[in-house]
Amino acid sequence: MKRTLFYFAATLLSAMIISACKDDDDDTYDCPISLSVKAPADGLVVYSVTVESGSGRANLITYQGTSGKVTLNNPDLPFNVVIDVKADDIISIATNVTAMHGRVAVGYSFSDPGAVNPEVNTQYCEN
Repeated sequence: MKRTLFYFAATLLSAMIISACKDDDDDTYDCPISLSVKAPADGLVVYSVTVESGSGRANLITYQGTSGKVTLNNPDLPFNVVIDVKADDIISIATNVTAMHGRVAVGYSFSDPGAVNPEVNTQYCEN
């Protein structure tokens, strides 16, 4: 009986040790990303947050709209919005994104009517 109890306790202890060593890394990576610049001319800016591979989410997106800052909580991805800007207006997007087994792109693209001053800025969150 003592031997059976000993083997049972040893087996239970071994199972607990093995499960405690389980790899809890779920391959997620959180990234706060912030991009900001002055518009070089009148034109259009496209703000975007896109999952390029794997999966991802945005917990928060704040961008400079025509009437001030706009904040979205837990928006669906992909996210794209087009805003009219005037010369020297602030182009700004800030977000907290999470990449899960992949890559999330956050950025903006600016274009003026004559395509003289195009500008693209993208940062990535990936693991």
